Amino acid sequence: MKWNLIALAVVSLVGLEQTPSGEQASRPADQSRVIVHMKHYTDDLHSAYMALELAERLQSHGSQVTMLLDLEGARFANGEARSASIRGPGSRTLSEILDAFQKGGGRAIVCRHCAEQGGIPENRIRRGIEPSSIDEIAVAVMSADKIIEY
Repeated sequence: MKWNLIALAVVSLVGLEQTPSGEQASRPADQSRVIVHMKHYTDDLHSAYMALELAERLQSHGSQVTMLLDLEGARFANGEARSASIRGPGSRTLSEILDAFQKGGGRAIVCRHCAEQGGIPENRIRRGIEPSSIDEIAVAVMSADKIIEY
């Protein structure tokens, strides 16, 4: 019986050694990598507002958050002044929420193709939002612990 317990302990320790190592295993639970996928903008301001507010709150609570703007949400990447004053149901403009999110370390990427389809050339993309290829988006999605859809 004693040898069975020793063998079980050895197997358990070997199993622990073989668990994934590196950044994921060593980071605290509140450092999860989250993508907030914002698919809407002027077609559903409430969804856009919720995506931005939640992204900012998650970032402020220690998560590493990437905003993914695509489909209609890519229109939010438009850097023209008129798009900056749109408000959701809250007191801040959507641009003010994005600014707070980015100041807190949040990252925002926009699908390059979706932006082009929305009539936004790369030179008009809002400062601080990274135009990204589908391959770059795929890498971001694959490295995320959680994806939240809006």
